[in-house]
Amino acid sequence: MELNVSLPDEIKQESTAPTSQDKHMIDDIKNNIIKEEDSEAKELDSPVEEEKPINDDSDLELKPIVDDEVIFGTKEEPLSPISVKQLKPKKESTQKQRDHLKKAREKALATRQAKAKIRKEEQEKKSLERQKKREEADLLKIQKEDQDHLKKVQVKQEEDYKSSFKHLTEQQIIQLQQSAIENYEVKRKAAKVIKKQEQAKIQQDKKIYETINKAVNPDPDDVWGICFN
Repeated sequence: MELNVSLPDEIKQESTAPTSQDKHMIDDIKNNIIKEEDSEAKELDSPVEEEKPINDDSDLELKPIVDDEVIFGTKEEPLSPISVKQLKPKKESTQKQRDHLKKAREKALATRQAKAKIRKEEQEKKSLERQKKREEADLLKIQKEDQDHLKKVQVKQEEDYKSSFKHLTEQQIIQLQQSAIENYEVKRKAAKVIKKQEQAKIQQDKKIYETINKAVNPDPDDVWGICFN
């Protein structure tokens, strides 16, 4: 866009040639005018947006209307089924039902007493078993102590017996051994004689028993035995 600026004749005569600063200022004015015209043209060319109505019923949420009686608590709510059931008069039980209930209570009491008796017996049994185990443990402890004491005594006796042979000579020890062997032989022979006597007596008693048994209970196949009977 070109600017045609006309100056009066008086000014033309007095004015001098424009400087470089004046030229720059004129160029800036031209550029500003061009920018303003372009922006106005763009505003005219852009489509106009439709304004949305303020009162749109689609965005509104409808709430139910509450009665004043419900708000202030003056309205009586209907009774629930449980409350209605509670208001019903209680049905009186018959004599048969009372007798049956009495028998059931007596039976339950007897069952509880029987179970309590069984529990008591089991507890007593367990207590006796524990006491028996303690007594057995004490007895084993005493027996072990006795065995330990007996072993100590035997060891001491052996040590004393060995120490008693220290002052004996070899000849004396041999004599003692021979004496012990002779005593053993004498005892062995005497026991052998007694054993033979016992065996002979057993054989004799056996023969007598067999003789008596044949006389009392004879053999049916023995003809002569039947005759003597």
